[in-house]
Amino acid sequence: PFYVPYSYHFGMRVAFSIDETKEKGVCKMGENQTNDKKEMSDDLKGWGVGLLIMGFLHLKVSFLSPEWGVVLIFIGLLVLLIRHRGMYILLGMSLVVVGLMNISSAMVVSSTFWPIFGCLQIYWGIKEMAKFSKYRKESTVNEPSLSQEKQMEGERSR
Repeated sequence: PFYVPYSYHFGMRVAFSIDETKEKGVCKMGENQTNDKKEMSDDLKGWGVGLLIMGFLHLKVSFLSPEWGVVLIFIGLLVLLIRHRGMYILLGMSLVVVGLMNISSAMVVSSTFWPIFGCLQIYWGIKEMAKFSKYRKESTVNEPSLSQEKQMEGERSR
């Protein structure tokens, strides 16, 4: 397989040169599952480290909320310790909630930045939640579907 160098920016994995789908096309079936698992683990590790950094910044920088720093550190530790696809739901929902809070903060503070940033966070949160289905369990990949099982039973009975 052809490997692509990646960069991590606050949990987002960014490819430098090639589209990921092209990379997956050259992998064998079992190899692709292993690569998906490693890719998911690396992605969640990047998220965890990025959230920890942001959390500690919230604790140290005066204009950022220390309460959110504690929340970010807690979520970052969870993501680092539990590298399961369910973490994408937690990350996505967190981004959606924070995005909605940033949009609603425009009612208190007259700023155009926070509502726009909030909309981006909601979009990003939805994209992260979509990764939950992208990294499905390995066991479901090799199991035949219900319609395939019925078809095989019909062929056996003939």
